[in-house]
Amino acid sequence: MIPRLLIPAALLAVVLQSGCEKKTTASAGSPVLAKAGDEVITVDDFQKEVQRRTAKGVAVPDKSVLIQEMLERLAAVARARQAKLDADAETKHEMENVLIAKLRGQELESKIAALAVSDDELRAAYDAGAANHSRPAKVRLAILHLQGDAKMSDAKRAELRARMEDGLRKAATNPAEGGRGGAALGFGQTAAEYSDDQVSRYRGGDLGWLDAGNFSYRWPKEVLETGYALEKGKCSGIIEADGSLYAVMKTDARDGSTTSFAEAQSSLRREVLAKKRAAIESAFLAGNRSLTCAEIRTDVLATVTLPTTPARPAPVAESSPPALPGMNPTSR
Repeated sequence: MIPRLLIPAALLAVVLQSGCEKKTTASAGSPVLAKAGDEVITVDDFQKEVQRRTAKGVAVPDKSVLIQEMLERLAAVARARQAKLDADAETKHEMENVLIAKLRGQELESKIAALAVSDDELRAAYDAGAANHSRPAKVRLAILHLQGDAKMSDAKRAELRARMEDGLRKAATNPAEGGRGGAALGFGQTAAEYSDDQVSRYRGGDLGWLDAGNFSYRWPKEVLETGYALEKGKCSGIIEADGSLYAVMKTDARDGSTTSFAEAQSSLRREVLAKKRAAIESAFLAGNRSLTCAEIRTDVLATVTLPTTPARPAPVAESSPPALPGMNPTSR
């Protein structure tokens, strides 16, 4: 590249024409100031560049220096196109990103920035999601379970009951030691020796936290109902249900709670704004498809076969388009 400051303004036209076969002529519209390949700079382009720099607070040099800077940039762009760099898939994608960003800024971002949520909308959202703002009371139960059969003999039933009574006595005289972990709750080691429930027997019969009043769990209603009604730390007597025997203990309890409207406003506002933004985004995309008569040729798509590729690493976030060759950093 010829050093910028060594090309006098008077010599510029000669430089432009000497390396090209076709002579630069004025267009039907704005007169042509410079040309590189098939690309031209008109008087109108020159004035717009002055306006662009002025709007960005960038100093505007002498017009001979400015046109030379613009020509260097134009020549670099022309060379890139001659080398078909603009046909590169990644380059095209980045250039499309710029156009999409401009379109979004012009038609979408201002609408999103203007989004607001009224108090009435917040109240309506709170009322509509009332169930999400309430947490039910919780109880933690532990059980002993001896599997039986409704058709078993009286002798077998008596034998099963005697075993449960023995287990309860043992649990009363050797209570769980406490401490951390499910096995330290409820019936402790007694559950491992006496309970037939394989899920809970090795953790003291612990069933975990249950919603108080909820009878949809896998245990008989009689067992749950008795457990919910117990005082914390108390154990029931023997409960017979479907031929099996149970004993239940309430090991812990938590009161229910409700998040007030005032407490929920912040999160509700974010949720409502997100829904509004999604609606605007959806309308924007639908509008683009409608205005461009966009369609997918499913018959052609069916003929396309994707290559089998190995697993790829996590995708990298899209980057901003790179500065064009010849761009003066101070003029961006």
